[in-house]
Amino acid sequence: MSFMVPLALFGWPLIAISLFLILSPRRAVIASYVGGWLFLPITAGYEILGLPDYTKVVASIIGVVIGILLFDAKRFLSFRVQWIDASVIIFCLWGATSSITTGKGAWDAFSTILENSILWGFPYVVGRIYFKDLESFRDLALGIVIGGLIYVPLCLVEIRVSPQLHIWIYGYHQHQFEQSIRFGGFRPTVFMQHGLAVAMWMVNSSVLAIWMQANGTLRRFPGLLITGVSITLL
Repeated sequence: MSFMVPLALFGWPLIAISLFLILSPRRAVIASYVGGWLFLPITAGYEILGLPDYTKVVASIIGVVIGILLFDAKRFLSFRVQWIDASVIIFCLWGATSSITTGKGAWDAFSTILENSILWGFPYVVGRIYFKDLESFRDLALGIVIGGLIYVPLCLVEIRVSPQLHIWIYGYHQHQFEQSIRFGGFRPTVFMQHGLAVAMWMVNSSVLAIWMQANGTLRRFPGLLITGVSITLL
């Protein structure tokens, strides 16, 4: 594991906060989450007493939450719990029942609630605040498509030379190498946990690009031929 792991994980919140200085809050949220998910090291983490391990997921969330509080606090404070939020609230609280019924105690129950809230509750609240109309969905879809385009050359490299980018940058391979060998070539892993995660991201990007091309959304896509985006991703 190289020095790039702590540099990336602990530096990402600063990058995320900086994005709020140059983008609208909604687009800063998209760029922060997409960038963190695509490029931060996977499986690496740092233990924090009483808190969830500090991983790529937590690093992405911290930067977004701080950025919102600094630059768009009114929107954050305007959030009101509604009946549609019940399932997420139950999900965040339900793990505590296991801690209590198995005799692990109140502290373990509190830690479970806190972990679920940070890993799942906070992103859900951010989604509820920023993505609730067609314009915001368009921005989110476009962010995923751009992320897919950025991943295209990285995938092509790893298809040819095998999954090596995570090793080159972070000093270790994030999964069993044998699962990357496919049909005389290699299945790319890039900076995700598994080749299946990369495949799912690229499929989502492709479907979104084709859909956005069909309904005319990609006509605004800067500097690229509309059809070229869909074909490249596909």
